[in-house]
Amino acid sequence: MNDGITIAVTVFFGFSFLLGLINFINPRFLWRTFQKWKATEVPSKSYFMFQRFAGLIAMLIIGYFFLIPYIGSRM
Repeated sequence: MNDGITIAVTVFFGFSFLLGLINFINPRFLWRTFQKWKATEVPSKSYFMFQRFAGLIAMLIIGYFFLIPYIGSRM
């Protein structure tokens, strides 16, 4: 793969992993940043629990994609 594409994909996955991590640790921060302007009231606790779960799933999937080249080279 071209080095420029590899860097772009790595930066994209790194940024996505960081957003998933922030969503897992503090989902209210991302809600305040991106969704508060549209809302008339604060969402329920279950909404934020779902956001934490979504952040965890995103981190697991992106972590898997980061490990694919390593796993492939070991086989």
